[in-house]
Amino acid sequence: LADLVQLEEENQRLRKRLAEKLRAENAELRKRLGLD
Repeated sequence: LADLVQLEEENQRLRKRLAEKLRAENAELRKRLGLD
């Protein structure tokens, strides 16, 4: 069970990093398209 909890925590961390990365990418694309 401890392993599972650890996996879950890592999962959350990775999701957060992915979300930040996608947001940055999104902003970049909007700039290129002149949407902002």
